[in-house]
Amino acid sequence: EGRALMAQNDQVRMISPGDMILVDSAQPSEFTFFSTYSRQLSLHLPRIEMWARFGDQIRGGLFLPRSDQTAVAICAVLSKAFTRPAGDAQSGFLREALFGLIGAMLHERAEGDRVSAIEADVSGAQVLKRGLAYIDNRFGDPELTIPAIADDLGVSVRQLQRGFALIGTTPTAYLMQKRMEHACSLLLARGSNGATLLISTIAMDCGFSDISYFNRLFRKAFGCAPGNYGRNQEPAPDIR
Repeated sequence: EGRALMAQNDQVRMISPGDMILVDSAQPSEFTFFSTYSRQLSLHLPRIEMWARFGDQIRGGLFLPRSDQTAVAICAVLSKAFTRPAGDAQSGFLREALFGLIGAMLHERAEGDRVSAIEADVSGAQVLKRGLAYIDNRFGDPELTIPAIADDLGVSVRQLQRGFALIGTTPTAYLMQKRMEHACSLLLARGSNGATLLISTIAMDCGFSDISYFNRLFRKAFGCAPGNYGRNQEPAPDIR
């Protein structure tokens, strides 16, 4: 009877009458009750046997709503067990049925977690693909910012960062990488064909509105001024 908010590990659940939740008594947990009268039924399961049967699938905070068929089956088994006399011949079978249903619940939740992880990876890969294409096409815009990219793609900055983390970098680092790669190609062309393209023009073409800032970044990456790069023939930097 009543309702309660239960929190353990990273799980926070509102529990209503008939719902079930697995609580690890060896870990901190918190219950907040929202009525003047609440009653709950606690079933204590042997820790050693639980670990022997299910291993690391056990995780406090696993929730089973009363509408779930496994929850209905567990209730039926418990109701039957409570009406049997101690030492009854059926008790052993009911006990095995209970552990079997708990195992089914743990397996279902583990499968759900794996599917969620796969879906998250797929979603992150889609964000990454769109983010790469966006930066490849717009890196020359000096007004381009990471929040603006995320906004145009319809995702949060955090989602964009998680996408780029799949390839071990960040949106900011990739944007700088593209700008520097383009600067290198222009400087090499300038050095090889005797073109008179100004360094300030190259900086602007690569998305740098501040020539001093461009010079500092370039010198930090290569150890030389942009004007000397065409002579050194150094490869484009891998900025992380």
